[in-house]
Amino acid sequence: VIAASQSQIHVVEGMHDLLEGDLDNTSLTPDGVVKVGPAMKVLADGMTGPVLAVTKAGDGALYAATASPGRVWKVSGAKPEAILESDKPLVTALLPLGKNKLVAITAPDGGAEVIDLATRKHESIPCKDAKMLLAGTVVDDVIYAVGGGEEGVVVKLAPGALAWEVAAKTKEAQLRSIAAAKVHGALH
Repeated sequence: VIAASQSQIHVVEGMHDLLEGDLDNTSLTPDGVVKVGPAMKVLADGMTGPVLAVTKAGDGALYAATASPGRVWKVSGAKPEAILESDKPLVTALLPLGKNKLVAITAPDGGAEVIDLATRKHESIPCKDAKMLLAGTVVDDVIYAVGGGEEGVVVKLAPGALAWEVAAKTKEAQLRSIAAAKVHGALH
C-alpha cells in the first residue's frame, strides 16, 4: 500500500474571499484575523424575513421580530410560532411589558401592537407624530419610542393610554436609538 498527499495552497485575496468560506466555531475580526470563536446554535428555523429584534419577555419565553411582513414569533423549540402578523412591513423593536405583555413597535406609519401573551390578542395604538418608529425602551411600564419623518421625535405611551404623547422633538430627521433610566426619581 502506498499513500501520498499533495500540499495545496489557497490564496485569499480580500475580505470577500474570507466571507465566502465557512467559519464554523471561528470568528473574523474587523482587521481580518480568524480566531477560535464560540459555537453557534440555531435556535429556530423557518421565520420569514430578516430578524430585526429579539427579547425575553416576562413569561420567560424568547420572542423574535421579523420584516416583510412584520411578524412576532415565539421561539420555543426548533419551529417558531407566529403570534402576530402586522399590517406593517416592519416590527422594529420588541419591549417586554410586565409579566404577560409584549409591545411590538411597527413601521412605517406604525405605532405599537400591545400583545397579551396569554390570550394572543393585541391592541393597535398608531403613532401619528412619527412616520417611522425605530427603537424603544420601557421605564416604570411607560413605553418610550424614537423615530421621525420630517423631524426626530421621542414619544411616550403611558399604561392604559390609547394614544402616544410627544415627549420631545429634534431638528434631526430620524432618531434611531433610545436609553432611559430613573436616577434619584428623575428620568434620564
